[in-house]
Amino acid sequence: MITDTMNFDEVLKELSKYDNILNRRCIGWEKKYNKILRKLKINNNKVVACQKIDTNTYFILNLCKDKISYGFDLIYIYLRKNKWYALSTGEVNSLYGVKLDVYEPHLFERYKQRFGVDKTGVELIYDYFQNNANIYKRHRTYTYNDKEYKITNIKDGIAIIEKEITPKGAIWFYKTCLSDNLLKESQLSFKELIDEDINIMKELDSIWMTQKIRQ
Repeated sequence: MITDTMNFDEVLKELSKYDNILNRRCIGWEKKYNKILRKLKINNNKVVACQKIDTNTYFILNLCKDKISYGFDLIYIYLRKNKWYALSTGEVNSLYGVKLDVYEPHLFERYKQRFGVDKTGVELIYDYFQNNANIYKRHRTYTYNDKEYKITNIKDGIAIIEKEITPKGAIWFYKTCLSDNLLKESQLSFKELIDEDINIMKELDSIWMTQKIRQ
C-alpha cells in the first residue's frame, strides 16, 4: 500500500509488486483485445480499461504496437497526500537507468479546467489517458523565464514537463497542460515542430513496413 511518506523510489518499488501479477493476465488480454490489437497501426496505442488493484491504487491497460510486435503497457494511478497521481515506466537503459513518467495532480486539474472535462478523480485521469496516451511521443526543449522545460503534444494542446536526472535514471514530471487557445506564438511554433517530427517518423515507419513486406 502506498503511503504519504514514500518517496518516488519507494512508490515505484511498491507498484512493481503488481507487475508480475498483472503480467500473468497477458494471455487473457491478448484473447480479449485481439481485434483491437490487430487493427492498431505501428507506434499507436489504445487505452481500453481502468481497474482497481488495491486500496487507492488502480491500473490503466494501454495496448501498444511497435514495428515488431504488440504489447501491454501499464499506467498506475495512486492516491498520495489526498491527491491522485499517475506513473508509468519507460525504457530500461544500462547507461541511463529507468525512465519514469510522473503525472502530477496539477496536470489533471488543468486538464479538467482547460479542456472542459466534467469528471474527477480516477475517472478524470482515465479520460486524460484515453485521449493522450499515444506512445508516439516527441519532445522539444522550451525555455521560459530562464528555465528549461520539455513540451510534448496532446490532443488540442500541449503538456509541459520538467526533467530531473537521478542516480537511478530520469524522472519526467508532467506539470501542467495548455489548450491550443491559450498557447503563445512561440509555443504554437514548438507544437508545429513536434508535429513535423511525428510525421517524419510515420513516413520512416511506412517505408520500413513496405520494405519488410517486399522481403
